[in-house]
Amino acid sequence: MFWKFLKDCKAGTDGKYGGVDFKLTKIQDPSRFTMLIFADPQPRSRSAGYDKMAYHSLDCCDDMYRDMKDLISTVKGRPVYGMGLGDIVHRDLKLLPAYKNGLATTGMATYNVIGNHDHDVSLPDDRTSCKTFESYMGPCNYSFNLGGIHFLVLDDMIAPDESTGRARDNCDTGLTDRIWQWMQNDLAKVPRESTVMVCAHSPMFHLQGGGERKGKLLADCRSLLSKYAKVYAWAGHTHTTCNYVDTSNPVIETHTLTRVTGALWTNEFLGANGTPRGYMVLDCDGGEVSWYFKPVFWQTGKYDSSHGGSGKKPDYRWRDWDYDASGRAILKSNGKPLDEKYQMQLYAPGVYGDKYLYANVFMWDELWKAPVFTSDGVPAAMKRVTTKDYRYSYSDWDITLFYKNNTANTAVAR
Repeated sequence: MFWKFLKDCKAGTDGKYGGVDFKLTKIQDPSRFTMLIFADPQPRSRSAGYDKMAYHSLDCCDDMYRDMKDLISTVKGRPVYGMGLGDIVHRDLKLLPAYKNGLATTGMATYNVIGNHDHDVSLPDDRTSCKTFESYMGPCNYSFNLGGIHFLVLDDMIAPDESTGRARDNCDTGLTDRIWQWMQNDLAKVPRESTVMVCAHSPMFHLQGGGERKGKLLADCRSLLSKYAKVYAWAGHTHTTCNYVDTSNPVIETHTLTRVTGALWTNEFLGANGTPRGYMVLDCDGGEVSWYFKPVFWQTGKYDSSHGGSGKKPDYRWRDWDYDASGRAILKSNGKPLDEKYQMQLYAPGVYGDKYLYANVFMWDELWKAPVFTSDGVPAAMKRVTTKDYRYSYSDWDITLFYKNNTANTAVAR
């Protein structure tokens, strides 16, 4: 544990806390680590009427813990950490111990962000509605260093006062004056040549389909962070994947992650943007970072026909995988497990009602080149288009796809 309550520590006769002891474990090579970054698990009680979905949220969380444990067992020679980007429960804060116990089975130390649904809706204002979360999980704003990278964890959810009549978790995106001052004080000690990872619940700088964020103090925050060598801003909240780099100011990269337990109204294996439900795996080697999308391999919960919004199992006509009797996701094309090699979805000509071949490249951003495909041995660059992913019938998000004028049925990434 990296935090302790002052009430559990002993103050001196002058009322000051002169020494609080933490047990430290030496890391063999601190410049190398792996971090699993995930967003919006949002488990609800099995008795909650609001969880009438195709698959139960607690079962989806169990699949997530199992998948993470499996992945961690393959990582050698470096520590593995977790980063939960908020909405780690949905209003029912009594589920936080179950969340902590589930993550404990993975064996990794996990840092957490407070989300809007992690606020206590029974308390009257922004500051007090964080107290219950803090009693279980520790501070909402803190920083730490790993592998030469400075991590900045922020509460960017401003809960409305009770007097507004809005629920405490109907939050605005921005920073309070208190948090902004703390952030400035923290970054004043960080060299400008550093890489900074900002972890918050709601996207602070760019919203898919909405452009630049305008919330309280976010412009000031962007201006301050732009003075550092490189900034990666991680968030969830929107339940869809969006990677964005402002090419006029490429210092800040915005990475918004899909809901790790699947699209909200089904909890199915598919996310609202067409990706499998899953999380990011970030590897750091000597200050250099890379990442990939990791689909959750397991789906062991049972489908309930009375759930799922439409009353029937969602129709995923073009899903590339199916499940065996043990709940394992198996690719239809080759019988192999669905794993981190699955980074895009291809659609044959005709799926979108035209003659084009389409591809949903899950983690594409503006710093990447457009994908090049070969068809019948002939390479061709693909063009970018913004539309919906047809695999998910409930989708209301436009996402980046690439297409190629191609009537052949075969295409391979180059």
